[in-house]
Amino acid sequence: MIEGLLWLDADPKRDLATKVEQAALRYERKFGRAPDRCYVNQALIDGTQQVNGIQVIPAHNVLRHHFWIGIEDEGQEPAEPEPEETPAPVPEKPKAKSGNGVYRCKACGAEWSTAFAWCAACGEGA
Repeated sequence: MIEGLLWLDADPKRDLATKVEQAALRYERKFGRAPDRCYVNQALIDGTQQVNGIQVIPAHNVLRHHFWIGIEDEGQEPAEPEPEETPAPVPEKPKAKSGNGVYRCKACGAEWSTAFAWCAACGEGA
């Protein structure tokens, strides 16, 4: 997208077309030209739709109730939605030393009393 605007509309009384039209009006007032694309959460629509000349496209990376509206780069094909990535594993909490609630860093040996997942002294995982 060349330039875009992220619009939030969580009003359950308005339909998709009205929400896209209002986002388009705000975009036009801000940037001085009409948008041609609007990306919405993939759960909102099945497949691409047209609303007053604006192509409404489902995307996995747009939050619910948000509308990412703007102009697509004419020299570039619309990006295909990327598959969702597996979230990074959460580091495990360090093991308490002798049950007294004191934690020790395996890398530098620093001790602390709260169960952080990494050492404040050296930044390593405990």
